[in-house]
Amino acid sequence: MHNLQILDVGAKFGVHPSNLPLLNCAEHLLIDADTHECVYLEKKYENYENIKCINALVTSKSDYEINPTKNLLIYTHSGGDSIFEPDLENLYWSKLRPGSATITDKLKIKTTTLDKICDEHEFRPSFLKLDIEGAEVLALQGSSHILDNCIICIRIEVEFATLYKNHEASFSEILNILSSHGFVLINLDLAINSFVPFSEFHASTLFGQLNGGDCIFVKNPNNLSELSNVQLLDYAIFCLLNNIEDLAIKVLLDCSSVEPFVDRFKNQDSTIDLRLALLEKKVASLFFSLKDKPRFSMESFREPWAQIFGSEWVSHGDYYRKYPLS
Repeated sequence: MHNLQILDVGAKFGVHPSNLPLLNCAEHLLIDADTHECVYLEKKYENYENIKCINALVTSKSDYEINPTKNLLIYTHSGGDSIFEPDLENLYWSKLRPGSATITDKLKIKTTTLDKICDEHEFRPSFLKLDIEGAEVLALQGSSHILDNCIICIRIEVEFATLYKNHEASFSEILNILSSHGFVLINLDLAINSFVPFSEFHASTLFGQLNGGDCIFVKNPNNLSELSNVQLLDYAIFCLLNNIEDLAIKVLLDCSSVEPFVDRFKNQDSTIDLRLALLEKKVASLFFSLKDKPRFSMESFREPWAQIFGSEWVSHGDYYRKYPLS
């Protein structure tokens, strides 16, 4: 079997929207420090054998060895729960999210590292989603093994301005850590709600101070020869699901110089078939969305489609029959 395994750390509210297309064709390991949230998640996904939830507070290897437990601070807004106290003078809390950072409770939670969790559960994640309200650097400092040996794509929340007391903005340290493990920053997603206006006088969607957002990292596109065929498939799927379509198509075409990319997966198992079907649908959707853009027409995609999938590209009238909207 060639199961895609996804590690979701800070899994508040459930599987992240970017991974929902993979809900039924991947194994999801959800980790959250809030005990009550884990009860909710276990109930939410009780009928999914491919989704498991673990209640743990992840940190660095050295911190785990010193602190077997730590306090999780419960915020008024449950999505903000953190091990750090908020800096309420920051505009993010006082203006953009007023009242959301009141501490209502403390939970003492056992600590661990992501390397330890993956080792104990024999889990080899290809994708990592990490959103734990300021503790992302600590989590990465306990993830060296999986960063070097199995993870190929990452979505991670970063800070450009510190939101917490006695805490440094995380972006530069996250960039340094992931760069040292062979990852490159591709883009910044989900940043709009982190802009805080200094006044009401702004004429564009970019205004005020950018406090943070989700950064997308992938293994360096120049070093993909080390990846297996299955990893290349999953790499392309991740790119298509995270607004990196240009890189996805480059990878697929580079891998199709001798034979169609999909021919690498003949006689594979059902888990591969499901991902290949998702890949085909996402590439078809991308190409069809570009058909009326400058320099493109429906014919523009016939050659790259055949190169990747070894089949005929669809005509205008057949597209919605082959890829129905519902």
